Amino acid sequence: MRESDPKGRAARFWGGLARRWLVLALPGLVLAGAAVAPFEAAAGARQPVVLSAVCPGGDAAGERLLEEGLDFEFARKGVDADFFEAQRRFEAAMARGSAKAALALGRLHRQVLTDVPVALARLQFQVALFERAIEMGCPDGFLFLAQAYENGWGVKASTGTAWRLVKEGAERGSPAAMTAWGTNLYFENRYERGEEALAKRLEAKALLEKALKGGYGAAGRELAVIFRTYEQDPGNAIRVLREGARLGDVDCLFELAGIYRRGEDGQPRDPAYADKIDALRRQIDVREMPKPISDFSQWLPPKPVLPYRVRMP
Repeated sequence: MRESDPKGRAARFWGGLARRWLVLALPGLVLAGAAVAPFEAAAGARQPVVLSAVCPGGDAAGERLLEEGLDFEFARKGVDADFFEAQRRFEAAMARGSAKAALALGRLHRQVLTDVPVALARLQFQVALFERAIEMGCPDGFLFLAQAYENGWGVKASTGTAWRLVKEGAERGSPAAMTAWGTNLYFENRYERGEEALAKRLEAKALLEKALKGGYGAAGRELAVIFRTYEQDPGNAIRVLREGARLGDVDCLFELAGIYRRGEDGQPRDPAYADKIDALRRQIDVREMPKPISDFSQWLPPKPVLPYRVRMP
């Protein structure tokens, strides 16, 4: 597996976040990466961002209005796509206490306005919506506000401010921000020696493990990069990829299929097993929020990890 340079990984992180849309959430996002975040997502760059469990969804009516807004935005459940109907429902959901709707509306305006240069000044509106989500108690808002600062969308561009916001989101419990910050922390110290650097790498892995344990499957893929590329730990690489895949992350499924198709990371070359993984991945609608796969081990029984070697004949 080839290592990516930090600047390239950073660009892919912010670009990948821009492509992902916000959905209601139980524990769990997508969002991978940080200044050195996710490597190329060949399978799931469009899969939704799953918000943290603590992000307020409002009352039952607020949750319903948010779902209806998403239906109108993405032409789901038999309705035609309609920006204004989506906007009205997101605004009504916000009035019912939904911070998730504030994020969805901010992302909706960003998506529309970034394609219209003359309207870029109006991106200040989406910044205000992300700030409103934070005020309502949603830690994930820090991550999307960070993207605005990284790109100068409605605010003066500032990478330093962007990463300060990512760190704050992680500290407040956003699994997505934990994944971004943890990945960045590890890669900044991956070649450094000494106890301080080792402590930072351990802290980074702990953040990623916490995000994965909290139901955020994309963290498994970032951990797999660490275990496969820098620590030569195939047992843990397969463990975190399987857990991310079980949580419905299509990127983890994509990586697992490649491992078995090529015979890597202590796993036998098994094209039939890889085909089963790909079949499972294709059943997932990447427009929907990732959901745990209840019968995952029945679909894909675990295999013993063989002595490590990069590629098996």
